[in-house]
Amino acid sequence: MSPIEIRELGHGAAFSDWVAVPVLVHKDDPHFIRQLDIKERLRIARWFSPFFKTGTAAFFVAYRGGRPVGRVSAQVNPAFQALHDPDAGHFGFFDCIDDMDVSNALFGAARAWLALRGCRSVIGPFSLTINEESGLLVDGFDEPAAMLMDQSRPYAARLVEGAGFSKAMDAYAFRVRGSVDATPIRKLARLALEGGELTVRKARGERFADEMRQFVEIFNDAWSGNWGFVPWTDADVRAMARDIKPFFRDEFGAVVEIGGQPVGFAMIIPDFNEVIASFGGRLLPFNWWRLYRDMKDVRSRRFRIPLLGIRREYQRSVLGAKILALLVTALLEKTPLRAYDWVELSWVLEANRPMFSLCRMAAGAPAKQYRFYRAEIPS
Repeated sequence: MSPIEIRELGHGAAFSDWVAVPVLVHKDDPHFIRQLDIKERLRIARWFSPFFKTGTAAFFVAYRGGRPVGRVSAQVNPAFQALHDPDAGHFGFFDCIDDMDVSNALFGAARAWLALRGCRSVIGPFSLTINEESGLLVDGFDEPAAMLMDQSRPYAARLVEGAGFSKAMDAYAFRVRGSVDATPIRKLARLALEGGELTVRKARGERFADEMRQFVEIFNDAWSGNWGFVPWTDADVRAMARDIKPFFRDEFGAVVEIGGQPVGFAMIIPDFNEVIASFGGRLLPFNWWRLYRDMKDVRSRRFRIPLLGIRREYQRSVLGAKILALLVTALLEKTPLRAYDWVELSWVLEANRPMFSLCRMAAGAPAKQYRFYRAEIPS
């Protein structure tokens, strides 16, 4: 069998090889959706991604017989180190053929790169941070992934664990479907409005920048006690606003207020993956217009709620449950979701029991399960 060669992107590995790996890995997967090549390039571009304002990363491609057969990133996130573990590095973007030797070589390169930067452990996958595509899919392979959610093969977890990683935390995605009886959560939302203490409104698109800053301030407060949390920065907010604003409608945001002060928010977005599934990674010559038209006219039948937050002082209380019910119900009932296949609530940490319980109330059993791993780096 041909020897395995590991090359770093920009030092022997080409970007075309980087994006070729997931296409090869998923060539027999009917649910795989190839991401746009331009989007994949920008995600790791040092001049574009807000991660590189403070973080550093390397991107490795594995070759066998001259053909790219695996990839992984290694990165150091100072914000994570300051909040959680000063000796921890991360990995992400893991895709690999079903070959333990290839995956071990990739993780060996990632560990070596991190060790040179003082790291003594590695956690992931984060691509590139926990606020982006995170976690390895370990259950729920029978449906396509939603936007910015991991697409992995069933054997991927075996490869990661074979490289010495063990579970650190699980997260789940729930899908509200037209066939699911969401009456319990709608009933709770109606009760929440009866006392008059809580009010719910749509987002204010004419004040988009202000709304986004307020949303992120609530999100950072809401998630600050969660496993692996890293706060959104001003650069993150600007990047998110840049990506969302062209397709945003007021109905895509829900805000719950007490006395006129926002205490919770949620945002829903049409699933880009449904739109780009037939693009083959390309925007030119005409796919850009199809993307713009379909997103602007909300032709998607699949949606994701990627952002939801409630101020910490209201969490783990009856009032907090009511706020959650109002947010989810407002998005399900007041957005232009006249007919939908599913609305995904993702992701939810297994340790976040109040949110987990509410999502089960709204959607039933989880549709997908994701896992975060941790391993030590030998001295």
